[in-house]
Amino acid sequence: MEKGKGIWHRPTPGTDWFQLIFSYGGEISDSETGKLVVDKSATMKVLQYIKKLVDLGVTPGAMSQIAWRDIHTAWTKGEVGIFLTGGSWNWAEWQRDPYNVSEEDEWKNIGWFPIPAAVKGGKPVSVSHPIVHLITQVSPHKDLAFLIVTLASDIDLNTKHALGSGHLAIRESQLAFKPYAEAKYVKEITKVLEYTNFSPNHAKAPFYWETLFEAIAGVETGEVSPEDALNFWVDRMKSELGEQVIVK
Repeated sequence: MEKGKGIWHRPTPGTDWFQLIFSYGGEISDSETGKLVVDKSATMKVLQYIKKLVDLGVTPGAMSQIAWRDIHTAWTKGEVGIFLTGGSWNWAEWQRDPYNVSEEDEWKNIGWFPIPAAVKGGKPVSVSHPIVHLITQVSPHKDLAFLIVTLASDIDLNTKHALGSGHLAIRESQLAFKPYAEAKYVKEITKVLEYTNFSPNHAKAPFYWETLFEAIAGVETGEVSPEDALNFWVDRMKSELGEQVIVK
């Protein structure tokens, strides 16, 4: 395989990066207080891992500057060995234009697995990002809004969306719903949920993953060391969140 194409990842911020922190036994939120957590030890190991990938020549230093379309094209052509932060929805995405990979070829050539544990005795991990519907108290049409939310959660509509987009069911009742229960891909990918962790339900979570990615990209391009990148990220989190973040 061509140098620099062993392990690729998403070129943007996102919840997927939390998986690496989890794999090193780290935390991203505190269940008792609801505050976000900066786990310095686990994050340092993530940054060192990213640097190692570049130093070994299996990941491009300019990974964060490669367009999504180019990443998916290289992957579907078999030029990349591992897509580190892919999602279940990519399965359906690769079947559409411009990639046009048949599902038969996907089953022949593509496999998946949760992020392996990076510490002895740890567990493999994945991450889920559930979406909730909220109705504001000042809405003049709360009943209508509730009706729309109810319709949006309809079993038929969500099953159609899941099967067409490669996403998982949002309602437990869908698991026994014939079109979903008989679909080979979703039946298999659902097994990964055994290892899943949730993205934090916090208003500043996007700031968390955006600045974390800045640190990762800085290490990857060689602009900063893992130590400097970690200090940068910790300072940004403290400055923005104050007492709403726990640094450990």
